[in-house]
Amino acid sequence: MQQPNSSQTNAIKHFWDRYIELITKNGVKGNITRWYVMRVEQYIKAVPGKRIAEHGPEDVITHLKNLGRTGSITAWQLRQSVDAMQNMLTMLEVPWLQEVDWQIRSIQNCLKERELNKCRILRWNFAHIQGVKAFSYC
Repeated sequence: MQQPNSSQTNAIKHFWDRYIELITKNGVKGNITRWYVMRVEQYIKAVPGKRIAEHGPEDVITHLKNLGRTGSITAWQLRQSVDAMQNMLTMLEVPWLQEVDWQIRSIQNCLKERELNKCRILRWNFAHIQGVKAFSYC
């Protein structure tokens, strides 16, 4: 990966300074700001080869749904990611901001399905251990 030149470095620093100022003004406190920055960095890395200005609602929705499907993120972390990204895109004044379901209903459905699948696996494992052929779903 190519190292940014000094003007790019200044632009990146200005971006993060503005972002941290915005989230602080919106009530994000102390070390939580670092987590918001990490959530945005995670999103940027998830859409490689595109500048943020080239992103669209489908990029955001795909990223959030993918987060919801992974087993490594909790519901509160997903909400934090949503808030972090919404703040960033508000700061950038993207024209398509309202095209994203920021209430994350579809993403919450991914979380619910993931939890339901975990429950099914646990019940199946229990039934299998007990030698029971029939088992119920959550």
